[in-house]
Amino acid sequence: MKIHWATPASGNERGNSLGYSYSNRQLRKAMHDAGVGESEDAKIALHYGFAGLYKRIPGKINILFTMFESPHLPEEVNAPLRDADAIIVPSLWCAQIFERHTTKPIYVCPLGVDLSAFPFKKRDQRRNRPFRWLYVGAPNYRKLTVVPELYQALFRRTANAELYIKMTGASQEGVPEMLEDSSVEQISEGLWRSENCTVDNRFIPHESLIRLYHWADGFLFAHCGEGFGLTGLEAMATGLAPVITAYSGVMEYATPESARLCRYCFGALPTEDARTGETVFQWLGWPNREDVVNEVTKAMLESPKEALRRGRLARARAEEFSWQATAQDLCRILSEYDTLDGVGANSNPTV
Repeated sequence: MKIHWATPASGNERGNSLGYSYSNRQLRKAMHDAGVGESEDAKIALHYGFAGLYKRIPGKINILFTMFESPHLPEEVNAPLRDADAIIVPSLWCAQIFERHTTKPIYVCPLGVDLSAFPFKKRDQRRNRPFRWLYVGAPNYRKLTVVPELYQALFRRTANAELYIKMTGASQEGVPEMLEDSSVEQISEGLWRSENCTVDNRFIPHESLIRLYHWADGFLFAHCGEGFGLTGLEAMATGLAPVITAYSGVMEYATPESARLCRYCFGALPTEDARTGETVFQWLGWPNREDVVNEVTKAMLESPKEALRRGRLARARAEEFSWQATAQDLCRILSEYDTLDGVGANSNPTV
């Protein structure tokens, strides 16, 4: 089978585009390793990434592999769902949202984790230092959510915990204000520090990122909506059971045994439409602050034996997801269209 990879990623993307770019390249490599060829003459055009980048290629079967983090879909996401001949999503949660906005077939194909690139780490069981918390992701309200409040209420007030916020190429304005702590000072380009907090906005090689995951004792992922949430799965692969909001696409892989699940409060947050400047409301599952504090506290008080047991369960769960498995599922879906002579025509989606 051959496909036209319609949305290539260079690897130079930063900020909010980083996750799509990384997963795009990982999936493309896994498909190549599975023996799928690429040709601009192929009858199937696979569009992987943010739906707003989708543009139909005439004369082809256009399949859109995308996701979204909220039940409220803007028109730039809605329109491609109506235009594509089939939709692929990484989670059942996305499928249930999208099916209300399109009549096209929808397939669920979970994303993966590179298990060799994110190896399991047995943490220091004789810890005589502060508990190390790691956050990896953009500093926007959807992902950071209650982390600044947690920093103010807990991390800043104790010598027993430290926080590392890892961003990549995000807006560097207002970093001290983000944490409401004037002692967070910039020490070099893209790097800020205080006594028990580091904010790192540099692009670092993969080996350095893995060292960060292995350095950490806990992982914060108290998001308010994810189409899938790769960083939570990557943390689990290294043996970190994330403190995670039990909402949206992360529930494709997060379980009570492999993660520290937090409840959420469903509501609307007013935001500004980037195109029109008008106020619009985005529906979100905001993490329950009390649950987040409780799970963070329990993790810091957990015995080394129990922490290791939970970390091994997190790794075992992550091993159920790989890019090879994603490629295998995707090949199965695309094979249904590879035999078609015309555009579109499968009315039996596997959701």
